Amino acid sequence: MSNPSDSPVRKRALSFGGEISSWPQKKKAHALTVLEELDRRVAEWEARELIVIAPRMTADSMTVEFRLHVREHPPLDEWSLLFADAVHALRSSLDALAWEIATLDGNRPAKPNQVYFPIGGQGFDAKMKAIGPGIDPEFIERFRALQQPAFVLSGPGGEVDILTVLHQLDIDDKHRGALRAEAQLDSANIAARVYFDAGTEVKVEKIDGEVFLEHGSTVGRMLASKPARLEPTAPAPIRLGLSVRYEVDGEDYRVSLPTFVATASAAVEHAQRVMTEGESDGVQRDGR
Repeated sequence: MSNPSDSPVRKRALSFGGEISSWPQKKKAHALTVLEELDRRVAEWEARELIVIAPRMTADSMTVEFRLHVREHPPLDEWSLLFADAVHALRSSLDALAWEIATLDGNRPAKPNQVYFPIGGQGFDAKMKAIGPGIDPEFIERFRALQQPAFVLSGPGGEVDILTVLHQLDIDDKHRGALRAEAQLDSANIAARVYFDAGTEVKVEKIDGEVFLEHGSTVGRMLASKPARLEPTAPAPIRLGLSVRYEVDGEDYRVSLPTFVATASAAVEHAQRVMTEGESDGVQRDGR
């Protein structure tokens, strides 16, 4: 995979609030503010302990099952709307940056309604034509350098450019209404006070794979070779794991929201730095 820093894009520096407006930065800051609000609401919901894990002894007294007790499902529609707002703000921060470059030095875009930040190389020449012939060739090369993935996510179809994912999610939300966060069990301190007779063999099983938030779902078991006694204990609260699905080139991906947020935010900041300073940090994977 080629490195954006291989391109000769280091010459003229721009500053937000100076040669160009600070609007692209403000759009990115708004996205981060929305995401902080999403984190706050999730933490507040978790603190209410509306989903807990409780141990239950089977009729033969030889198996303790740890099951979800769902008193109330998380408000995923509300959280999805916040996430979608943040996705749109991040994507539009790039388009705002493209507009600033397109109008730099008094340049007038050839097609103002078609000025977008090019992502993934698709329609690159057409987007440059929309910006117009007056743009400094140096900035065309900076745009071109950013067509090579600098921040990527891993998935079943291999690595995919995070900006491509950001663009796809933005389209999904605007045109398909399909941007929706999903919630799964992330972690919990599963505990039970169980008394066993001497010589009892005990095996603990944790359910492999994802556990979705359905009332009565079993998340683990404790199996004994002899009857045991379960003493009542307080249910254990859980932590939620939020994720989002997307499709790229026919492949279905899913990424955790924290990974997406960290990677997308870093990628947008990287794009801003390349366009204003001509510098690149090379390829980053999964937010690292």
